[in-house]
Amino acid sequence: MNLSSLGSTQKIVLGMVATLLLPVVTVGLLVLVVTRLTALPEGVALRVGHTEVSEQELRQRMDAFDALYGIEAPKDGPARDSFIRESAKAVAVSIVIDQAAKQRGIVISDKAAQDGLNELIERKFGPTGRDGLVTLLGQVGASMRNVLDEIKRQQSFNQLVSQVASDVPEPTEADAKARYDANRAAMVLPSQRRLSNVVVSTDADAQMVLRRAQSGTDFGALAKALSLDQVSRDVAGDLGYVTRDQLEDPYAQAAFAAPAGELFGPVRTKSGWNVGKVVEVRPEVPLAFAQVQEQLREQLRGERQTKAWNDWLAHRLRDADLRYADDYQPQPSP
Repeated sequence: MNLSSLGSTQKIVLGMVATLLLPVVTVGLLVLVVTRLTALPEGVALRVGHTEVSEQELRQRMDAFDALYGIEAPKDGPARDSFIRESAKAVAVSIVIDQAAKQRGIVISDKAAQDGLNELIERKFGPTGRDGLVTLLGQVGASMRNVLDEIKRQQSFNQLVSQVASDVPEPTEADAKARYDANRAAMVLPSQRRLSNVVVSTDADAQMVLRRAQSGTDFGALAKALSLDQVSRDVAGDLGYVTRDQLEDPYAQAAFAAPAGELFGPVRTKSGWNVGKVVEVRPEVPLAFAQVQEQLREQLRGERQTKAWNDWLAHRLRDADLRYADDYQPQPSP
């Protein structure tokens, strides 16, 4: 654990509560779904209590997942079969959640769903991107109604999670101190390095950049003249101060192995072939409790909220009458 990861659990929970469109499909993968094996009518994929989901409705939900979240089913083979079974489980879990939300009086208006859709369109397609969503829906076979229904489910889910976790006791300073003491060696500000970088399209070009830099050509001038990355090129290749986990491997390994003032590379990344220079090294710095107390309390709060939600959901699923057709029965957890 370091400062950059202190809030990871809390971010997961806040994402469940506050993010507009966290896929409900992910929730179904967190818990054991208890089912009763029984024959279902032909064309029915699953049943939750008295609510049946047809194979066609399941496909529509999967299409909506694709349109909203980019969750695309594999084309064929065992991977597709597994995906369909997991999707059926996710839909079953979402129905249980929907029913619980209604019991708690959570109702999402059409306007709220439409506002959410507008936000989605702007975030994913830009201010004039409604046509882009319509085109995408046509490609995956989903309708605007399917999308609005998914948005309503997500907004309802967010409110339900917030309600379920509302009674979680707040972590105290003593709780945070205990976590700090148990992980004192990891309570550090990670080492940082200020890097300059030149990215080119081929290994041969990168070797040329390295030779010119080694022969004394100003590295910033090389970046301005040759780098393909416009953002860093405009500032003479300067990447600023970065931590190891902010960089793509194996670039991170090379950058953090070189001493200050030295060149490294060529290293191939997704953006191309890179030659870098370590401008400055900032060593790891131990953090006092006062510096991380709030982050630790947020982490503990997130862990407690996550546990409260998972315990509540597992209880609801144990009590639910979940049944699947043979082709949609989820695989047992390993």
